[in-house]
Amino acid sequence: MTFTAAALALAWIAIALLGFGFAALLQQVRSLQAAMRLPPAARAGVVESARQLAPTSSDRRFVLTVDPGCVYCHEIAPRFRDIAQRYADVADFAILASEGQFESSPAVAVFVDATAYRELAPSWSPGLLLVGPGGILLDVAPGGDMDALEKVLNGSKQPATKKTATEVTP
Repeated sequence: MTFTAAALALAWIAIALLGFGFAALLQQVRSLQAAMRLPPAARAGVVESARQLAPTSSDRRFVLTVDPGCVYCHEIAPRFRDIAQRYADVADFAILASEGQFESSPAVAVFVDATAYRELAPSWSPGLLLVGPGGILLDVAPGGDMDALEKVLNGSKQPATKKTATEVTP
């Protein structure tokens, strides 16, 4: 083997190792970004204050976090209530605020709890939390896009095809 061929083979091995190293680094950065989306208190596990937000009649609850000083939060709250009314059979809905008064409805529960808001609300307002059974915080997203929420709920509302067992006689 000549020196040139050995150097070329070594260069390709180095390129492959760098590629694998970059892929591993990229995977770590993505997992860190996913973890950072959750509020600081929720990264440690199930937050005690989140247990009150656990869904009661379905397997998930969408919670709109509103800051009392946020004008936009108050503008989208009626749209959130309307979506909650239309999709009450798909998921539970709630509004979480640190203070203030918000009217509740049969489709939207209202929680005014400063501790829960401080521990669970994202750094932006409004925020949208997806809470699973037992108060597990599943996801956090910006809450201003009600069209995206409606698309998610429309996808969930599609009737599932159930397979039934049929009797086979030989």
